[in-house]
Amino acid sequence: MSAVSVDCPVVAAAFPSVSFGADCCTHESIICTDNRITQLDLSGKALKTAFPATITKLTALQQLYLQKNELTGSLPADIGSLAGLQDLALGNNKLSGAIPASLASLAALEQLTLNGNDFTGALPAGLAGLKSIVGINLSNTKLTGPVPAFTAASLKYLVLDGTAFDGALPALPATIEVCTSAAPRLCLADGQKPACGVTVLCSALPALPTTTVPVAPATTVPVVVATTAAADKPYVATTVPADKPYGTPAPTPVEPELPSYGYDADDKKPAYKPAYPAYPTKKDDKKSPKPAAPGYYKETPAAEETPAAKDDKATYGDAPIVSGASAFGTSVVALLAAGVAALAL
Repeated sequence: MSAVSVDCPVVAAAFPSVSFGADCCTHESIICTDNRITQLDLSGKALKTAFPATITKLTALQQLYLQKNELTGSLPADIGSLAGLQDLALGNNKLSGAIPASLASLAALEQLTLNGNDFTGALPAGLAGLKSIVGINLSNTKLTGPVPAFTAASLKYLVLDGTAFDGALPALPATIEVCTSAAPRLCLADGQKPACGVTVLCSALPALPTTTVPVAPATTVPVVVATTAAADKPYVATTVPADKPYGTPAPTPVEPELPSYGYDADDKKPAYKPAYPAYPTKKDDKKSPKPAAPGYYKETPAAEETPAAKDDKATYGDAPIVSGASAFGTSVVALLAAGVAALAL
């Protein structure tokens, strides 16, 4: 019978709500190699505790999966002492604080998932030097500042949606297969091709508004002034009138309205605003009559018949109808023409 791992008391103290048994290496969530814990998977176990700082004592740890819990607090500053750590999955918890700079020393790190937490501050620039990194998910955090210029040829996945990163998106390795970002202040340098969903040039972004610190109005303080008077009253205390304060209160500044920076006013979701013209929207399928082509015959609609014409047509049919006056005039013209012809003979 092998001895109990020296890591068992450490993991038991770190997660007291989990019963690991006498030999933690036999627990379903743990894998041991040479009697040391190399993998700890407590994902989705409804853990409600602060992130244990003692986790760094598991020096043989290679995979740590604690996602989908309710862990709170911040990451220990010395988490980078886990030199053999390959996978660090802490997504969808309630962790906060800054990302420790010591993460940059994890030379074997391949997967880093910190999404769905309340991490703040800038991402350590040293993370750009991770040589073995394959995937990074920082989505839905409160991280700010520039995105490190990752150089690892192994990097394939970079997810930055729902963050507050800003500045120009750095050039990224050509090996990246999936890269998304909906950070409204990320932009492209002049001449840089769109990447990671970023399409807006930095020169086209509106400037951040300057914050004006309001100046408190001057407070009137009664001032006692000693003056020399009569011998029996060597000092007379006089008070500066309250209606004459020293200084004029500064006007209260009006706070400028913050621009949306690409967020919809209704649902607060990031709204992509590409720099190139949007494609035309599809029109409805209802057909409308086409106008006559220029240069071609276009039939003119017949004029509407008058009531009198309609009565005549009802009496005489569709044959042309000549009124009496018109017939008389025609006869006179015919007689005149005949007389002229006779004279000519």
